[in-house]
Amino acid sequence: MIDNWIHTKDQSGEDVFIGEIEYMPFIQQGNKDKKYRLLVKKKLRKDGQLNLFTNEPYDYHAILTNDFTTSLPQAINFYNRRGACEKQFDILKNDFGWNYPPFSDLSKNTVFLYFGAICRNLYNVIISNLSKIYKNVNIHHRMKRFIFNFIAIPSVWKKASRQWYLRVYGKIPLQT
Repeated sequence: MIDNWIHTKDQSGEDVFIGEIEYMPFIQQGNKDKKYRLLVKKKLRKDGQLNLFTNEPYDYHAILTNDFTTSLPQAINFYNRRGACEKQFDILKNDFGWNYPPFSDLSKNTVFLYFGAICRNLYNVIISNLSKIYKNVNIHHRMKRFIFNFIAIPSVWKKASRQWYLRVYGKIPLQT
């Protein structure tokens, strides 16, 4: 149970509370017990819904580490930055083909990976510009959601009065 919560702000400027406890998950065989440090961050929910276990309207995030030397805010900041970097690699692997390189030659795969990273940067520029124009495009959308919301719009070619025209069955709402 964490009793001493520290009030601080996160990267987005919202109020959060951080705390820590010492955690020993199991007693190992031998004379030395391995201890861990459990870092916990709680943030007030916008909808005010209560947590089932704590009966408080907070979302909890926890980090388990064996680093006892760094301060609590520095450790949480370090692991948040590390998670953000790992998320970028997840996006590159799943959206831009880094999961299965196409060649057996390392030099060709290196060129492919560089090209995928360049495509990711171009995608970021394009989606940031489109998000300023269209409502249903968000800068945080992954590739699949962007394709379903913006590119894959149901349509059919129809023939009327001896001419073909494209009938689009959706709207792309503009920002107002």
